[in-house]
Order: sequence, then C-alpha cells, then structure tokens
Amino acid sequence: MQATASHVQAAHKGLLLETRVFGTVTYGYAGEEIPSQTTRQGKPARKLVIDPRTAEWVRKIFHWFVTDRLSLSEIIRRLNAENAPLPPRAARRWTRNIVRRILLNTRYRGWWEYGRTKATWINKKSYSRKVEREEPLASMQIEELRILDDATW
Repeated sequence: MQATASHVQAAHKGLLLETRVFGTVTYGYAGEEIPSQTTRQGKPARKLVIDPRTAEWVRKIFHWFVTDRLSLSEIIRRLNAENAPLPPRAARRWTRNIVRRILLNTRYRGWWEYGRTKATWINKKSYSRKVEREEPLASMQIEELRILDDATW
C-alpha cells in the first residue's frame, strides 16, 4: 500500500510540474484538452488553464472582500442572488465554507501545492481524517495560472 501511494504521489508531482490536471479542478480553472495525448484510462489529457467565466467570479469575491470590505454573509448573498456558477462538488448554493476556501486558496496568486495534507486512518471510528503535513510534497509558483495580483491577495 505504501509503495502504491508513493508511486501515485510521484505521478501527481510530475503532473503538477507539467501543469496538467489531476484530481478535482479548482474553481477558477479548467482543463484544456491536449491534442493527441491521453491518460492511462484513455481519456483526453488536459492542461490547467484559467477559466475566464469562473475566474471573474473569483476576482469579484476578492474585490468584495478586500476592496468593498463586505462580510462573508453579504458576499454569499450576492453570489446566490446573481446565480454565480458553483464550484465542483458544491451542493446547490454558495455557503460560508465555500467562500472561505476560495479566500484562503493560494492558487489564485499562482502558488500551487501538492500533498499539503495526508489521510490518516482512524481504526476505532473506521474512517480517515485529513492531517496537515509539516511541508507539502511539492510546491511551485506558476505565473500563467495567477488570477490575482499580490496587492489583492
């Protein structure tokens, strides 16, 4: 099991270095198909790119929070009222948790990390819990994936 995990982690680090999609794509980004390349499952390989539609909502959220000094509740109200597209895995509406995660996400300033957390199995309760590592397995600045400038961040 440990050997498999290290192989998967190495593969994911390689994909990060190539700015290719692995896992769920962060809100504000999209996977652009790479011509004539496929994944092991035979699906089209994809490169991470900024999604103009959702990136604009990321900028609005930061503008409302940083410049307009709006509360999270007001930002959530506006997002729901304006029918802003929801992030992947979101239920039916914008929530405090979703907005907080966007405001705390360093990817929007171009700082990408992989393996910041690890799953630790809890035998007594039969589930795994995410535990933060001291250092992520990989991290790098990717300027072409920057949505926000340093002043806004």
